[in-house]
Amino acid sequence: MFIEDFAYKLFQDRYAARDENKIIETEFSQMWERVANFVSKEVKKDYELFRDALWDFKLIPAGRILAGAGIQKKLTFANCYFLQIGDSRDEIYQALHNTANILAAGGGVGHDFSLLRPEGSEVKGVRGTSSGPIGFISVFNQSALTISQAGERRGAQLASLSINHPDIYRFIKYKSENPGDWSTYNVSVKITSEFIKALKEDGKFKLFHLKGEPKKHNKIIDARELFEEICKMAWISGDPGLLFIDKANEISPLNGVVELSGSNPCGEQILNNYGVCNLSSVNLTKFVTENKTFDFDAFSYYIRIGVRFLDNIIDLNYYPIEKAKEIAQSTRRIGLGMTGIADAMIMLKLKYGSNDSLKWFEKIAKTFLFNTIEESINLSQERGAFPLFNPDIYLKTKFAREKLTDDQKDKINKFGIRNGDLTAIAPTGSISLLAGISSGIEPNFDSRYIRRDRLGEHEIIHPLYKGNEDVFVTANKLPIESHLKILEIAQKYITNSVSKTVNLASSSSIEDIKKVFLYAIDSEIKGITVFRDGCKKGVLDRGTKIIPEKKKEIIKSRPECLTGFTYQQPTPLGKALITINENSDREPFEVIITVGKSGSDIGSLGEAIGRLISFNLRTESTMVTEEKLDEIINHLQGIGGAGGIGFGKSKVKSLPDAIAKVLSKYKSKHIDVKTIDICPQCGVASLVSEEGCVNCKNCGYSKC
Repeated sequence: MFIEDFAYKLFQDRYAARDENKIIETEFSQMWERVANFVSKEVKKDYELFRDALWDFKLIPAGRILAGAGIQKKLTFANCYFLQIGDSRDEIYQALHNTANILAAGGGVGHDFSLLRPEGSEVKGVRGTSSGPIGFISVFNQSALTISQAGERRGAQLASLSINHPDIYRFIKYKSENPGDWSTYNVSVKITSEFIKALKEDGKFKLFHLKGEPKKHNKIIDARELFEEICKMAWISGDPGLLFIDKANEISPLNGVVELSGSNPCGEQILNNYGVCNLSSVNLTKFVTENKTFDFDAFSYYIRIGVRFLDNIIDLNYYPIEKAKEIAQSTRRIGLGMTGIADAMIMLKLKYGSNDSLKWFEKIAKTFLFNTIEESINLSQERGAFPLFNPDIYLKTKFAREKLTDDQKDKINKFGIRNGDLTAIAPTGSISLLAGISSGIEPNFDSRYIRRDRLGEHEIIHPLYKGNEDVFVTANKLPIESHLKILEIAQKYITNSVSKTVNLASSSSIEDIKKVFLYAIDSEIKGITVFRDGCKKGVLDRGTKIIPEKKKEIIKSRPECLTGFTYQQPTPLGKALITINENSDREPFEVIITVGKSGSDIGSLGEAIGRLISFNLRTESTMVTEEKLDEIINHLQGIGGAGGIGFGKSKVKSLPDAIAKVLSKYKSKHIDVKTIDICPQCGVASLVSEEGCVNCKNCGYSKC
């Protein structure tokens, strides 16, 4: 849906089966056949069901399943694992060893460092002091970088720390103050009910650790001051996110069976120690009919196939650590999700975030929960309940009391339920590009963007934009409230969690971040991440201004033929003709300024300014074209001379000021290309933040 040839390129690069270095799958159908055969090998009757569901991307397995199923390599099908890091040296380095094995097998890892004693705490018996969570996160980060250099993809990791840990201030500030460090990590703060109570009461909150030194580490702080510091850091760098750990435990279907301690790297699975993410997504765009209605019957059918598919994966998966296998098989947790939500809304003429779209999505989410529960009960009758199932515990959970129908409660009491946890909405960046649809629960990034490759520059227009302009919503223009309402509805019916980024304009304030976090606190939302356009890694100036890293500049050669727009603009030096020519991607490429007589000093001045602007526009850098134009306008506008013409807003102070006015007029009418960040793999400004991950629209690079 973005472009077919890019989806195929991604397929060949990441998911097609290989014999040594030779690609042996040349069609999507071969991949679907391979995956269906493998996942049904223990239950042959499932083959036709799975083949049909996979065909044409109705059910989209997680990338690890697509890449690894049926391949004779020790690759895990689980995208992510979670490890609670113990406080002893043996526990820390055992966790590091386990992490290395998980990353080598293709999985990502969430780590919780809350049990580690604070930095500077005494370590008895060795005459030393503890490095604390900060030091050890750096150790784990470096290990992940080393592992990734030998593999095909960099390992994604998340580090969490409890809000009451004495090192919490250093933790929340670290990525903002040390850009480039912890590059494999997202970071989240585990928010407790106790902290929320103190925050709402404008009260005090105690930082402490059982193994810290009371006089040195334990202290009473102002809850609101800590909260505001978290908001400030999230405004600067996008980190930390918030994980409402007590809320997650309270409303979990596994409450009373396991204790959830942290999250996987993208936040869609909140897990107990050694927990595993087992993920796939149902593609909503496939159930929009030619009559622009939604086929709920077909949707319900393929939800049930998805549950069966993932239940099979649990027993077929390669687990790099034995304890993870034990946990996975005793809880039989799966994470079936949905994707293509924004595109389905467009196809149905629903504006993402509107009241009608919210009503429709609530019906979708309710249908999704109902059918996953029903199929898991059916599987329990066929294959047995998950080993840790106890009806007396399960049916007393808040989840069962509030989310299940009376009929479902009766059937679970009689037959049990196959899966301890069932649903999660994951970021689906790469696999959504593969299927040509919008990603997960996110709105579309934009209606068009620039893709650059070895063949040149290409303007890519979303195929659903034309004819749907009235309902096409982009992430950075979506009101904050709409982001949150969609997330809240999803979380209401999702048994685990939802990966969703609240994208904010670069002009958003710290107060806007506060509003997002406070909304999440008062809802069923279990985790929240914000991303303000421009809050990328770089050198910080006074804690707020982001200065991108320098990149080698290349001057684009001028094509033989260009087209453009010529403006007649009054100036204090006479009328100027200002021509703005565009390249084939409709980007401003050169500016030609004619003023005064040819060969005069005034004419030379205009020509010189035009040449300098053109040189800037033709120079490749970390700035996108829109940003370059803004900088040029900002430097020229308002420059005064000996005289001026006009009054008020129409006043022109000088020739440079006149040029700035023309460039502003051109920009407002002709520039609508949006990109966000610089891709570390291809170096192009096409890195988009979605659902806790960053995805490159140019080369397919993804990091969570």
